[in-house]
Parts: sequence; C-alpha cells; structure tokens
Amino acid sequence: MSKETENRRAAEERLHRAADGTWDCAFFALDREGGVEGWNPGAEKLLGYTGREILGRSWDIFFSPEDRAAGRPARLLEDARGRGTAADEGWRVRKDGSRFWADARLTALRDPEGSLQGYAHFLLDRTEARAAEEAAQARLLARVRDLEEANREIDAFASLAAHDLGVPLRAIRMYLETLKEQAAARLAPEEREEMGRLEAAAARMEALVRDLLAYSRLRAADLPRGKMDLADVVAEVLRDLGPALAQRGAAVAVEGDLPPVLGNRTGLARVLCNFAVNAATYVPPGVKPRIVVRAERRGARVRIWVEDNGIGIAPEHHARIFEPLERLHRQDEHPGTGLGLAIAKRAAERMGGAVGVESEPGKGSRFWVELPAFDPETGTAIGGNSKAAR
Repeated sequence: MSKETENRRAAEERLHRAADGTWDCAFFALDREGGVEGWNPGAEKLLGYTGREILGRSWDIFFSPEDRAAGRPARLLEDARGRGTAADEGWRVRKDGSRFWADARLTALRDPEGSLQGYAHFLLDRTEARAAEEAAQARLLARVRDLEEANREIDAFASLAAHDLGVPLRAIRMYLETLKEQAAARLAPEEREEMGRLEAAAARMEALVRDLLAYSRLRAADLPRGKMDLADVVAEVLRDLGPALAQRGAAVAVEGDLPPVLGNRTGLARVLCNFAVNAATYVPPGVKPRIVVRAERRGARVRIWVEDNGIGIAPEHHARIFEPLERLHRQDEHPGTGLGLAIAKRAAERMGGAVGVESEPGKGSRFWVELPAFDPETGTAIGGNSKAAR
C-alpha cells in the first residue's frame, strides 16, 4: 500500500470517528448508488432510524415525495460526482413522516486513482433558524408596507395642504401689494421695512408650498420616458433661467457633445433647473457664479454634470442634501425651501435614473444626473428591451 493511500484512509477514518462522536450533525456515508453505508448517532437522533434499520437502504427515503418525483436525490449525486461537492437546502423527512428544513452537504469520495468510491453526507436541522428568518422577513415586509402607506398618506396630506394653503397665501400677497401701493406714502421707513419683510415671508411660504406640492406629486406622477435631445433640454432650461442667472452675474458654458438620453423632458428640466439655481445661489459673497454643463457616456448611461465655483459641500453632507427639508445654511445666508434637491432626486428616480454630487468645502460642486443612453438604431435605451416613445 502506497503512503498516499495510507494517508487518505487515515484521514477518512478520522472523519468517521469525528462524525460518530457528534450528535449535533447528522453524518452518513453513501455508496456510489446512494445506498446508506454508515450512520452516526447524530443521524439517528435527527432522522429517527437506527443503523440496523437504515443501512443498505437508498438515501432518497429522506426526501419528500415531490422531491423524489422531481429527481432531486439523483441530481444531487450527479452534481457531487461532477463537481466534487454539492450543497442543498430543502425539506427532509424523518422516519415518523415529520419534516425539517435541512442544510445539506454532499462530498464525493474517490480513491488515489480518481475512481468514485461513494459519498459523505452531512445534514443540519435549520428548521428553527429558517422559521426565525421567515418571521424576520415577514416583519420587515410588514414594516415596508407600513412605511409605504405612511408615505402615501404624508404625500396626500402634503398635496392637500399645499393646495389649500396656496389660495390664502396668494390672497395675502395681493393684499400686501395693494396695501403697499395705497399706503406707501403714509408709512414711516421702519414700517415700509416691516412691510417688505412680510412680503418676503409670504413669497418664501408660497415657494415652499409650490415645492411641497411638486415633491408630493412626483411620487404618484406618471413620467413617460422617451428619446430626449439633451442639448434642447439644456438650452430650454438656460433660456428660462436667463433673467435670474443674469441678475446674479452668472457665466454659463455648455461644453462638448450632449448625447440623446431616455427620460422625461419635464422631469429632466426640473432636475437641471434645480442644479443650476443651486450653482448660482451658493457662492461666496462677492463671487460671480460660473456654471459649466457637460455630459459623458458611461457604458449604457449618460451622466450630465452641472459644475460650479460655489462654497462646496462637506462629504458627510452629500447624501443629506438630497433629503426633503434638509438645509445646511440659514435662510438669511442662502434662501431656499430645502426641497429643490429632493425634487431633483425624486424626478430622476421616476425616470429610472439617479443623482449625486462631488464636492468639497471651498472647491465648488459637481452635481450630476444619470439617465439611460438612447440608441437611435433600436429606438430603445442602450441595453434595454422596451420600445421608447419617440
């Protein structure tokens, strides 16, 4: 007998001795056809058969009738024979007919020449662990459903509140404008200043209500996607923002090609508008905004960048700024509703895209929105299967 054969047999004997001594794991040896050749106390405890009852019988007795009908025992033997090992999770059947959820491992045993001698099989009872996992999963799904329902209720309330608040707010602003026109000559300077504060507060409230309504509607809004000429959308946004950007002295440049994307024109315009307004707003005192718009292909997607020379954002706040009503600055420092970037994020997600930012304090920001690239030859997103609207 060769030294290699002696070592292999010694290792197998140690394996059998270790398996015979444990009650926590069921171990049994199978012959080449799947007949039971060896049986440890753990297997007797788990499956209910004594060694005398089970030796020589086929291991498929431990499988459910449906698994036997589907050929699962033979398939596992074939997998272990071909790959050396096979892993399986599923129901197994005890002698008394009761079932348990098993974690199974099957290993092919071969002699030094490579001939198949049989199989070593380990079974662990994971019924309780599986029940605990299923219970945890059920709790998680219930929690997700509760949160989704809560979000729907919050959005419905926000939409209703925004709509109902809009009417009296507009009336307040109109009343303030009329009062200012009629009484301006009789007001003292400090009274005119107070009047200005009231007008500014009403304007901020109207903006907040408008953004709140837009944000809530985006959850349920249908954003049909189709081919978009990115250059046209960018030009439209910059044209609409032209007076506001000029008032701030902003310089805007569009660099390179802007390839077509698959998305929604209104949704993308809203995203880019929010990015551009932020770029023109969050600049250090005395600094004129510089805004660069460009795009790049990234595999099957297009990333559109809106870069600025603003105050920048610390990395720990990059995710936070896209959450609703999250503000990093006081209203008197940089005005805003705290909903612009949240609206941008939700609009991008409704188009099957994503948003993000690269920024550091004092080094400006590079906001991006990423959408599927459009393939003009197929009329679909690159790598996609569905026909896009043209």
